[in-house]
Amino acid sequence: MNSLLFRPTNERQNRTHTPPIPNNALFKLTFNAFFYHVWDERNRRIFRSETRPPFQVLSIIRLEVRLKASMFNKSVVDTDYNRQFIDKWCLDAQFVVPRFISCYWLKPSNRCVMLNTDGSLCDDFAGFGAIIRNEDGEVQAAAAGSSSPISVAVHELQGLEIGLRLAFLHGFHRIQVGVDSKQVIAYVQRLATPPWIAIPIMRSIWHMIRGLEEFSIQHVYRETNRAADHLASLYPSAVFVEITPSSFAEDLKKIIFYDKAGKAYPRCIS
Repeated sequence: MNSLLFRPTNERQNRTHTPPIPNNALFKLTFNAFFYHVWDERNRRIFRSETRPPFQVLSIIRLEVRLKASMFNKSVVDTDYNRQFIDKWCLDAQFVVPRFISCYWLKPSNRCVMLNTDGSLCDDFAGFGAIIRNEDGEVQAAAAGSSSPISVAVHELQGLEIGLRLAFLHGFHRIQVGVDSKQVIAYVQRLATPPWIAIPIMRSIWHMIRGLEEFSIQHVYRETNRAADHLASLYPSAVFVEITPSSFAEDLKKIIFYDKAGKAYPRCIS
């Protein structure tokens, strides 16, 4: 039965552009229906000594998925696998061809430096990172930190906080910030209320912003924020650790080189 729900292992590992299932809603629907009815069959056999043939259980799962899937629009990437998936479940869906755009690391202007920041959250630990570069893409400073896991938004704000702190340590007072979180931008611009646990961080951020000659913050695509993302995944054993460019790992050096060279990063927008 599970062959209808999940693709083979070798296909599941290649998830760069094509998801292993049509979309998140269908995945949750099929997974939950499968788990619920298989578990129900297990309980029938253990507690009631009743047994249904596998094809009957599968028919019940299919029927439930079709009924519930009929309640929402299904737009899926047009691939052979997705067409087979939709056909096996007898679902109606709109197939779309993925569209890609090219995006680039955003260089600073107006005699500013570019500060890219990011945060990372795992089950047992969290991290954040910041990197400062000039208009030529040369690294001026970088830092990383870690803390107990709270939420993605909090750790992204911690990344901005250590980035501003790093800028002050190196005497930069004209700063452009690029982050891949629109939520962080909304907090900084006071368009949204941060969670109470992040209020001390926000006060620190606003205090440092007031001490700058020029400050701007804007959203950048995740594909162009890989240097900060890499630093956020280092998880040092301190809240603030400055990292010298000469000690960068080779993969981070490659990211910085590609950014500096103006490499086009593909981004799927549909």
